[in-house]
Amino acid sequence: MKFLSALFLLLTIFLMPQDAEAVTCSPGEGFNGSGCSVCQGGYYSGNNICNATHPGYFAKKNSTEPTKCPAGTYQPNQARSTCYSCKAPAYTGKMGQTRCTKEASKGHYVASDRATSQTPCVAGTFQPSDGKQTCRVAFVGHFVAAPAATSQDKCAAGTYAADQGMSACTPCATGSFSSTGAANCTVAPVGSYVPNTGATKQTKCPVGTYSDSTKSVACKSCSPGFTDAAGSTSKAACKYNSPGEYYNHWGAKPAPGTKSKSPHKCKSGKNWKKSKQACK
Repeated sequence: MKFLSALFLLLTIFLMPQDAEAVTCSPGEGFNGSGCSVCQGGYYSGNNICNATHPGYFAKKNSTEPTKCPAGTYQPNQARSTCYSCKAPAYTGKMGQTRCTKEASKGHYVASDRATSQTPCVAGTFQPSDGKQTCRVAFVGHFVAAPAATSQDKCAAGTYAADQGMSACTPCATGSFSSTGAANCTVAPVGSYVPNTGATKQTKCPVGTYSDSTKSVACKSCSPGFTDAAGSTSKAACKYNSPGEYYNHWGAKPAPGTKSKSPHKCKSGKNWKKSKQACK
């Protein structure tokens, strides 16, 4: 009888709930009221118990301490085993965040999730708005010279940009010109010329000259004794200045309306009409 009583007492002591202060759990474990157990995800061991992680932190199973969420991630809740990735165009460059702290600002973009920083738009591109995942490409006739631009600029007169995404405009070649925001240069039409690069307009051929082709860099001169109006487009526009020049050029052939004995002069009452090449 005494033996059974002693055995019952021992079993009672063995099966009684243990005091946490009397038990030392291994790292990564905590006292659960009857013994030690592994701390689950979202919890870590400390002071012989499993503690819940705070927002901005996470803990894997059997952890001995909480871990800050890496840059590019966040965790708004407690007792979590993982962190959330920032979704583009949001980002955060700091650890232990409870939210993604920023979005891409003007002139920048965030292309992918889990970003730790924003990226400036490169030259030739721009972004006028906040919170974007890409940059805009400069239009034809425009350019963006510097990175992180929020707008594009028109090409200045005398230059052009034939392609998108240009960081600079190209000067027009000789024989051509352009106005502001040009995608291409305009060739000088017949009767005009452009002698220099980067021109903003063409120039009419002056009196006594002509241009019979486009994209001219200089005008051709009429023969000596000939002249024409400004902006003439062919050699045929060059005319004799007097009946005497006509007579000499054509081998003593008198011009219409001249005196028979003095073919260098018009008949009395008539005047030399250059446009008609005759005395009228």
